[in-house]
Amino acid sequence: MSNQEEYNKLINLDNNFDFDFNKTQQGQDSGHKTTITIDDSIEKNENININLDDYNIPDDESDYLTHVDILNIYNVYHKTLYNKNNNATLFDEIDIENITSTNRSLENLFDEIHRYKTSDKRFTTLYDPIVYKNTYLQHAKLPEGHPFYIIKIDDVEKVTHNLITGINFIASNDWKNIKWSINQINDF
Repeated sequence: MSNQEEYNKLINLDNNFDFDFNKTQQGQDSGHKTTITIDDSIEKNENININLDDYNIPDDESDYLTHVDILNIYNVYHKTLYNKNNNATLFDEIDIENITSTNRSLENLFDEIHRYKTSDKRFTTLYDPIVYKNTYLQHAKLPEGHPFYIIKIDDVEKVTHNLITGINFIASNDWKNIKWSINQINDF
């Protein structure tokens, strides 16, 4: 197999589309002409710094950036929780040769998203700690089977049963430039 065929397979291009990452090529895809240009002046391993403040992002696309922030915050949380290397990504330990391959971080993320999408509102809402205690815990303990998190941003504390809710709260702030923490607890 040639390097080009290996590259196409790696990025899941079908055989009807010819892509050369060193040049500009034209391919045919269902009768449509597709042109891809790669800037040869950029070194393959060169880091490109993009400052999002330099761009005017339409409102309908800002949700995508929030989702990226949520993934990044989850990755930081997961790396800290499991003592992972600082350079670890959500995709480490995935075998790209096996289409069913997964890893711990993505499995855990899937579980958290599933809980977020299928739980009652009580378990996906962010609360002030005093309000939560007065509303739900006057004579009871935390419900079993539902994790409980304290989310702290600077001096503001919130509580929730859902990690995604907590991460979304952090993402709604300037999360890269503030002090924040996520702590799962068993008793409140």
